[in-house]
Parts: sequence; structure tokens; C-alpha cells
Amino acid sequence: MKKFFYFVLILSVAVWYIGNHYTSADLLKWSAGNKDSSISDAIDYYVGFYHFAKNEYPKSLEAFDQLEANHPESRYMEDALYKKASIHDDLHQYDLALNEYQRFIDKYPDSPHINPAKKAYELIKNR
Repeated sequence: MKKFFYFVLILSVAVWYIGNHYTSADLLKWSAGNKDSSISDAIDYYVGFYHFAKNEYPKSLEAFDQLEANHPESRYMEDALYKKASIHDDLHQYDLALNEYQRFIDKYPDSPHINPAKKAYELIKNR
């Protein structure tokens, strides 16, 4: 029981320290400087996803753009590109949304997101 208490205490202090001394921008900066790391693409994606979930779209786009620039063939690109299109749609940046949806449709025709992407594309196109 004593070991468990110490473990929880150390873990709590570590989480507090990291949360108060590092930001998602720090993670993106590290990832950009370590493109060859096996986790660099995951960091870019999950930072973007985190900000997407919080509706912090500019920060999300920054992370997804970095993912695309540094890891264009990453397994995370399919979801990131779909989210980029959705962000532009939500921000009423319809020309950018159309472009991103079209790129998504062309690149990932077998995606589970293909039908919603096509519907969103058509809705924006017919405005």
C-alpha cells in the first residue's frame, strides 16, 4: 500500500509539473525538430485533435498543417484532412473547405468519412 501511495504521489507531481511547464506549442516545436522520430506524426495529430475537440481551430489547423508538411503519408492524415475540411466549413471559409473536401475525396475514396465529406462538399458547392 505504501508503494502505491508513493507511485500516485510521484505521478501526480509529474502531471502537475508537465501541465504547468509545457504547452501544446512546445510539443509541436519538438515534433518539428524531430521529424524522423517514430512518434512525431502522432504528436502532430493528437495536438491537432486536442485543439479540434476544444474548438480551438487555428491551433488545430497549425498542428494538422505540420502533420501534412512533415508526414504526408502518415496513417493520421486521412482523419486530419477530413478535420481540416470540417474546420474550414465551421469557420465559413467555404473556398478552403471545398478544396480540402475535394482533396480528401480524391485521396481517400474508401474512407469511412467519404459519404459525409461528399455531402458537405455538395452542400457548400450549391450555396
